[in-house]
Amino acid sequence: MPYRITWEETGVYCQFWGDIATASVVAMLRDVSSDARFDKIHYWLTDYLAVTRVSASPREVDDIIALEFSTVQKGS
Repeated sequence: MPYRITWEETGVYCQFWGDIATASVVAMLRDVSSDARFDKIHYWLTDYLAVTRVSASPREVDDIIALEFSTVQKGS
């Protein structure tokens, strides 16, 4: 998977690189939100600067936005 999750003292930093598909973003969201440390984070940064291409339909983008929003709300 073209991403790395780095847990820090009060948050989490996720970085993507290369060509990514929606499955990679969904996997990262599940990895972070299912970790025991998730309930205690104060911040979550996701870095897409090294991404060279995204394979996603408009519908998939909408689904990921909804999933990210619900994941963040779960952690609040």
